[in-house]
Amino acid sequence: MNGDDLERLDAPPSQVLSVWTAAYLVTVLALVVMLLYRAGILIVVGSHVLSTWAAAPALLVAGTGARMVLRLCRVPRPSLRRSWRWALLLITECAWLLVPLSAAFEFFGSPSYTVARPAPSAGCRVVVVETSFLFSGGGTVYVAGGWSPFARRIGSYQTDDGARPVRNGQYDVTWDKDEEGSGHLSIYDAYEGGETSFACG
Repeated sequence: MNGDDLERLDAPPSQVLSVWTAAYLVTVLALVVMLLYRAGILIVVGSHVLSTWAAAPALLVAGTGARMVLRLCRVPRPSLRRSWRWALLLITECAWLLVPLSAAFEFFGSPSYTVARPAPSAGCRVVVVETSFLFSGGGTVYVAGGWSPFARRIGSYQTDDGARPVRNGQYDVTWDKDEEGSGHLSIYDAYEGGETSFACG
């Protein structure tokens, strides 16, 4: 995107402003999803984990594509203050810099996502993301409390020969009967960090 995308024009009707806003919000969402992941937070909906390395680039391309279609259709752009124009330009450029680089880094590790079982009825979920490259492997453990869609990072482990024990079912989850939402994850074949205690609260 270049500065021409953010020219000041006569104020369009409210519905036109809405479509341009939606197009930019999709791009912003792509950046937010990637930054959350880098901050140690996954997005989990029920038993499904949002694949960050695929979702963020898809949102980025969708937002850019939507703006291109609006330009080709000669939909007028909203009139914005200079500060807002520069803010949108900065966010868009940051998204195109950070999202592809982060996604490429994750892609080479071929991440696999697993929601550990069994899970309690209270909605607490333990999510494990495993990666491997050449002869090294490992994973990161996340936990989401209640029915929250956000899972926070709580630990990590290392394996030999690119092993992915959790994906292969080589783990145990035990839940504390006295303290709801607390438990312990044991991962077989992990030579470091294979035991993780957690609390979903």
